[in-house]
Amino acid sequence: MVRIAALLACVSAIAIGSQGARAASLSDVGRGMGRVAAQAFDLTVLRPTGMLAFAAGSVFFVATAPFAEPYYAIRGSAEGIRSSWDVFVYPPYEFTFLREVGDF
Repeated sequence: MVRIAALLACVSAIAIGSQGARAASLSDVGRGMGRVAAQAFDLTVLRPTGMLAFAAGSVFFVATAPFAEPYYAIRGSAEGIRSSWDVFVYPPYEFTFLREVGDF
């Protein structure tokens, strides 16, 4: 008798505490599929392209830094290196490695 009462108490606690199941609407499914498609496009096309842009920007940074630095060094500043970095390297790095997958 005690086991039946305990079983009924457990079943009623589960029934009261649980929420009813809800089927996903068609618009929810469409949003989910759009999100999956955006993430797949990001991982297969945009991230590899971003890596190529990061590599090319790094090459341009190395090539332009020696020309930009003397101009600013005469004025007593190190902004030449920083400005070259900010133009050529950081934007592709941020786009490729820092943002969330599927977030454009």
